[in-house]
Amino acid sequence: MTRFREFSESPYHNKHLDVRQLIEYLSLVYPQFDENRCHRTVLFEQLFPGEVFDFHRLSVVFSYAVRLLESFYKMESFSEEYAAQSRLLLQRLRKDDQSVLYQKRLQEFQTQTEKEPVRNSNYHLEAFYAFREADIDYRRKGKHEWDPNLQKKQDQLDCFFISEKLRDHCELVIRKQILKGNYEKHLLAEILDHVGQRLDYFNQIPAVIIYYQLYFLLIGNPDQTLEKTLTSLQKLEAYFPRSEREDLYNMLLNYCIDRINQGMNEYHARALLIIKWQLEQELIFQKGRLPEWHYKNIVTIALRAGELEWVRQFIEQYKSSLHPDSAERAYKFNLASYYYTVGQPERTLELLAHLEYNDPRYYLATKALLLRTYYDLQEYEALRALSEAFQQNMKRNKRMTDDRIQGLNNLFRYTKKAMAIKNKMDYQPNNRSKQELEKLADQITGTQAIINRPWLQDKVGELQKMLP
Repeated sequence: MTRFREFSESPYHNKHLDVRQLIEYLSLVYPQFDENRCHRTVLFEQLFPGEVFDFHRLSVVFSYAVRLLESFYKMESFSEEYAAQSRLLLQRLRKDDQSVLYQKRLQEFQTQTEKEPVRNSNYHLEAFYAFREADIDYRRKGKHEWDPNLQKKQDQLDCFFISEKLRDHCELVIRKQILKGNYEKHLLAEILDHVGQRLDYFNQIPAVIIYYQLYFLLIGNPDQTLEKTLTSLQKLEAYFPRSEREDLYNMLLNYCIDRINQGMNEYHARALLIIKWQLEQELIFQKGRLPEWHYKNIVTIALRAGELEWVRQFIEQYKSSLHPDSAERAYKFNLASYYYTVGQPERTLELLAHLEYNDPRYYLATKALLLRTYYDLQEYEALRALSEAFQQNMKRNKRMTDDRIQGLNNLFRYTKKAMAIKNKMDYQPNNRSKQELEKLADQITGTQAIINRPWLQDKVGELQKMLP
């Protein structure tokens, strides 16, 4: 806010006294922009004391202030972009025919680009601009001798284009899995073939080789394993900015989750390995906070991987990293999940009884955990009451109609069937129980949307093992 006020006081950027007074007042009350301090009538009185309120006059000041704020944002963003500054400066110096200064700044731009430690696709784009300027300078001088800049310009353009295409196609694979959409694969086959034929060269280009390997992993190429890709990423991660490292590790994690959803439970341990690395590097934090849904997902994966001691420590250690508004709720729910997994259902019920939620995701997760707990405690009446309450809530809340709702509904339906079969096993023929359990197992396998499917399949399997 201080920098914006200073920006507004510059006549070069702002010639409107009313706008300057408005921003000066807002900087004084910042960050308390409440009704008492910032209502239109209050602001008008600050700008035009003693005058009759005029909404149109005030709105004009607001419009100019917003435009000035946008200019300030542009300036702030531009000040962080050394490469863009250098590129635009070179263009201006060339246009004004400032050849001596142009040559000096061109050399600085090329040197700075070469020293840049980051080697993602943006690096190759900026290197392309640097060599393009050098090539333009060569053509302006009218020399007739061999010059390497045109070739270097082309090489950098190729690296930028190929790395961006491969990165996008990795994202397309993931989005296709989630959104079930189709995307065109323009030039992808040619790019993969080109990189494959020049692997010795592209192995030296981190922005290309990591997405080349990642793409083959995501499409299930047997020659590209998760372990090989993870090893490459850990070796090359220093060449990528933090935000891109986050995306890369999330792609690997999504790959593991997709395999888990296909029933490959061994990927829980592999996913947790990636998560531990992300935690160590703080790559899943947002503005210094661990998002509560990352917290929940990490606990779920760690519990399924059997890392009980680790997850107990994690729940306690990272509670303080959650946002204060959600910390207690997330802590209680995940601690309840832990106690359920370690066979202490009474502690689970105790924690869930005091859990407040206004997020539909917590509502669904809590109901699913309660259902599993009641089943294990053989509390059939409590399970039935929970199911009926859920059905009534669904009738009242028509907005809750997505796959998660259907998945929980199916969990209730099949769990009640499993419990009904279990209650009849002592007095009906074993063959009848076997047939009913086989039919239920087939129904569970053939139903697309079921929350906690592995748990449900395990419970049906336990019942089948009870029969001679």
